[in-house]
Amino acid sequence: MVLKYRTMKSDFYLKFENKFRGTRQNIINKLSIYDSLIDLIIRQSKETSLLDIGCGRGELLQKWKKKIPNSMGIEQDQNMINLCEKLGLKIMQGEAIEILFSLESSSISVITIFHMIEHIESQKLTLLLEQCYRVLTEDGILI
Repeated sequence: MVLKYRTMKSDFYLKFENKFRGTRQNIINKLSIYDSLIDLIIRQSKETSLLDIGCGRGELLQKWKKKIPNSMGIEQDQNMINLCEKLGLKIMQGEAIEILFSLESSSISVITIFHMIEHIESQKLTLLLEQCYRVLTEDGILI
């Protein structure tokens, strides 16, 4: 299945995030609400991996990259990808569903999707969630 996507070339979205979302540190601090859950997954898994779908500026990946070195993000916006790569974060560029189709079943321990699913139509959302379920490990979690 090939799905078309459009990569944003302007820096509009990055400027929007920087102005309205908050500072990197503020977002990283807010993500601390998930620390105990992430720690539990790490303790229960032999090899923990994390996938952040629609990773944006990469705050979530940055927060947990030391605890979960096998972390990666999916992003379409080239400016966001450039920023993440400057921070040493692993990013796959493209459309989330298409990338999920390419991943091995039961290969990811933690999948996060923040501020993205409200922007896709219900049919694609169903497909996205089906693919997340397929790639999650048996004891994995979708946040």
